[in-house]
Amino acid sequence: MVPDCQSQAFVPQQDSVTFTKDSMHYGATISWPANRTACPGIVLVSGTGKQNRDGMMAGHPVFKQLATWLNSIGFAVLRMDDRGAGETNGVYETATTADFAEDALVAAAFLQQQKGIVKVGLMGHSEGGAAICIAAARSSNIAFLVSLAGLAAPGLEALIAQNRAIVDNSPGVSETKKQRLNTLNDSVFYTIAAHVRDADSILIQQVKATYDRWKVKDDAIMKKDSNAFRERIYYPVDGFARQVAGPWFRFHISYNPADYMKDIRVPVLAVNGDKDIMVPAAIHLPYFKKYIGARKGASITTVVVPQMNHLLQECTTCLASEYSKAEQHMHPQLYKVLSDWLKKFL
Repeated sequence: MVPDCQSQAFVPQQDSVTFTKDSMHYGATISWPANRTACPGIVLVSGTGKQNRDGMMAGHPVFKQLATWLNSIGFAVLRMDDRGAGETNGVYETATTADFAEDALVAAAFLQQQKGIVKVGLMGHSEGGAAICIAAARSSNIAFLVSLAGLAAPGLEALIAQNRAIVDNSPGVSETKKQRLNTLNDSVFYTIAAHVRDADSILIQQVKATYDRWKVKDDAIMKKDSNAFRERIYYPVDGFARQVAGPWFRFHISYNPADYMKDIRVPVLAVNGDKDIMVPAAIHLPYFKKYIGARKGASITTVVVPQMNHLLQECTTCLASEYSKAEQHMHPQLYKVLSDWLKKFL
């Protein structure tokens, strides 16, 4: 039986560490397996949203719990504070996925230098799944990759699929309002993609113009439909337009997995849950299969875990509102999937 975070009682030795590259100063924790002689290492790479090294999400220290479990099966783990969090400097809000990939490579190089470490892999969650692919394409020093609920589709497709899934799974919202919201979101995302290389002022202007055109049509619908009028849509277009003009959103919506996955030269495991509405398995896993394997040494294993949400938990309603209420740290089947695949690197 594969131990999980709840049942295993292993308490790892932990070292608080700092390391630097250029102007970046990173704060992190390395936790160790019982046998520190000739052990493999893993760097955990977080997803969207500034997090500390423990990966606090919906009240759960996801990365700390995952690291402890990985220690219990024989891996050393480095988990670090994101830019602008904890002991890591920098500005998170102006960084892109490519910057996070560079952070992962700096961390991997530091972990590789530690006594007893024989190889280092990367494990990324959500946007971290894209970051580890970018990192591995840039480096020949990564031994393997594990993507957990990881982004793999092109940015525009991913954003449209994610927002449609969120809208379609929103409780208490009429089908008519869902259609109106999806139409608005799709139109705005296509506009951003079309003008992503334009100056900030032009991109912002185009987003606002798209919203204005949609609103004229939506106002006409509300005049004819009393239910639609009662379900008026309030859209913070000014704030959103400024947000999408920033470097992170520009990179994200332009992301093309083929640019990086075709250069990966190591084994890759990609695991997604079938109830993940943030990064739907049916949208993202096919891209891992499509693009990974072109280079010698590359291989891809994809797994869909039933009843698993975006935070890797076994879920019932599988809505975001359930994240903080879940008693399990991670889906029991995920431990077995990881253990079976990772044992080849021990």
